[in-house]
Amino acid sequence: MTKGPTITVKVKHIDICCHFVREVVAKGDIDIEYLPLEEMPADVFTKGLGASKHYACLSRLGLMLK
Repeated sequence: MTKGPTITVKVKHIDICCHFVREVVAKGDIDIEYLPLEEMPADVFTKGLGASKHYACLSRLGLMLK
């Protein structure tokens, strides 16, 4: 993959995903922005967090009960 344009069956799905992302960014359908590690709201799904960070992540994702 890094040595040339040869695509094997094992990495074809990566190539397809990469081209899809490039296409939707070029069309302006999505905007990709940098987000510092400390602000990743998906951490609530992948890490054990303290209560304050847990609720902050839920709030950023719009999952807080009112």
